Amino acid sequence: MWKCKGCSETNEDSSGRCWYCGTGKDGSPPPKDFRRNSAVTSHTDCPQPPVAGSKSQEYRYNDAYLVAKALWTFGEAIKYIGLGLGAIILIAAVIIAAKGGGALVFVCGVLLGLIVAIPICILGVLLTAQAQVLRATLDTAVHTSPFLTKEGMARAMYL
Repeated sequence: MWKCKGCSETNEDSSGRCWYCGTGKDGSPPPKDFRRNSAVTSHTDCPQPPVAGSKSQEYRYNDAYLVAKALWTFGEAIKYIGLGLGAIILIAAVIIAAKGGGALVFVCGVLLGLIVAIPICILGVLLTAQAQVLRATLDTAVHTSPFLTKEGMARAMYL
């Protein structure tokens, strides 16, 4: 990174001229045909490219990791709710069958418990799987981001 001698903007090492004012890396004046965006009247009007070590990038990744964690937690809760509902229906079927409802009530209760529990559990598994895919994608994005330092990557990934 280098700082422009003409306007003090930060520029990438690979660029030979300032992205904002056109001043050369060596301090030479901008070429005569250099034209700044006419809508840009000051440094604050122009969005600057992200710089390595940018906190905004870390915050963005932190928020995305929180979404992945919330999605995983929600999926786990749905799985346990499905198992709980299936168990409650099964217990109710056993109690009713024991009080004289017969084998048919028991079989219907078991089937109803399975019909309720299995789809809900599958939904929970799908949500947790989606959360894991999101987290793996985020890990790749963070690891390959040119806008994060090694310390920033570790903080974003909660390492």
